[in-house]
Amino acid sequence: MLHTMFLYAAMFFINLRFEKAKVNHGFVEMKLLKTESTQSEISEEPEKKTEQPEEDNSQIDKEEKSTAANYINFTDINADTTSLEQLYTEPTLSVKIKYPAGWTFVDQNNKNKLDGVTFWSLTNEFDPPPYIHLEVKEKYLFSKSRYSYKKEFNNFTAYYNDPEELEGQVTQTIYIVTEDDYDFSIKLIMEGREEFMKFQPRFFGMIKSFRFGDLLF
Repeated sequence: MLHTMFLYAAMFFINLRFEKAKVNHGFVEMKLLKTESTQSEISEEPEKKTEQPEEDNSQIDKEEKSTAANYINFTDINADTTSLEQLYTEPTLSVKIKYPAGWTFVDQNNKNKLDGVTFWSLTNEFDPPPYIHLEVKEKYLFSKSRYSYKKEFNNFTAYYNDPEELEGQVTQTIYIVTEDDYDFSIKLIMEGREEFMKFQPRFFGMIKSFRFGDLLF
């Protein structure tokens, strides 16, 4: 009997040790899981990115507007005809236009009718010299939406944009819309912004002097 009681007591203590071991083991597992979870949260935290400053488009717009503002628009005040001492005349379309002294020209005909004429300077005022090209246009080529400005004359309307600059060369085209069978364009090509601005009033003066058909000066 005493032997049996001793056996039961021994089994009780053994079971108690096992139970404690289980509790301790479970406690260790909880700590490990918590640690792994913390490491996972750290590894999944998004990496902070350095924000790049946005481009200041307003400054670019101001520079573009400033560039355009340096040129003059087409008004009677800005059109200088005082130095236009020579007169070009062409019989097939009755085209007439004044051009500066010391300039020359060459015209091109197509099927015995005016197709275009190019004027350029022979003086030393500009180097290289400016060129002005007058071209006869088919009426279907005109699109009003391509132009920002217009000016009314007696028998035509002039449409134009601000001058364009490319690698130091400045150009401006005046498109002339008529009520006749043809339209015209007159284009100025020059090297250098300052030189262009200096000559621009005379270019507008040539446009102002332009006539075609039976209209006299």
